[in-house]
This record gives sequence, structure tokens and C-alpha cells, in this order.
Amino acid sequence: RWMLVDGEGRQLTQREEPRLALLDVRRQDDGGLVLSGPGHAPCHVPVPAGESAVVQLFRDKVEVVPAADAASAWCAAYLRRPVRLVHLGAPATARPVDPVYARPGDTVSLADGYPLLLTSTASL
Repeated sequence: RWMLVDGEGRQLTQREEPRLALLDVRRQDDGGLVLSGPGHAPCHVPVPAGESAVVQLFRDKVEVVPAADAASAWCAAYLRRPVRLVHLGAPATARPVDPVYARPGDTVSLADGYPLLLTSTASL
């Protein structure tokens, strides 16, 4: 339900930002996050409330709510580039899954395209 976007409002992935692999993200009971990474103090991120924004997630436009400025500033300092942390609100805003790969009515939130991605040691 959380995503980083660049200055143009496009999703960031670990393929583009390998430092994301070192980021420790802990979900809190209230839906917020605690972010920590090498050389950076932990950052507590509450679930945002406020004005929504539209961002690009691959081929889709998605309505999200930007996190607090302090959270985005922490992420920008960690990645050493301008980024914004955003949150997908209500589950009703989930995106449909490409029908080639899913059953009718299946949805996904801010994942690449599937709600669960698996990997193995051999594939890494």
C-alpha cells in the first residue's frame, strides 16, 4: 500500500534503486511504517490523510495520498535523489490485474502486477 515515486510522479523499483534492498521497513499496527537504513536514524511514518495526488505506476494512473514531508525527506536523503513516499488509501482503490494473468475481478494494490512475488536463492 506504500510506494516511492520520483520527481515526475513515476514509481521507483529496486531494479532502478538497488539501495532499496538495504532499507528495513516495518509495518505498524496502525498501518504506518518505521523506515531504517544504513547510516540513517529510524523514521516513523503515520498513514497519511489529506489531499490525494495521481502518480504513474507502469501503465496505470493511480490516486494516492502523499506521506508527510518529513518521511519523503528521509527517503530522499537515503536514496540521494528527490523522491516522494505515497500511500494507497482504501482497498476499494486497488487496480485490476491484467486479465491475461488473473481471474475476473482480481485486483492488486501497488505491486508490479501480482499480489505476491516469489524468489529462490538460485534465482538471485
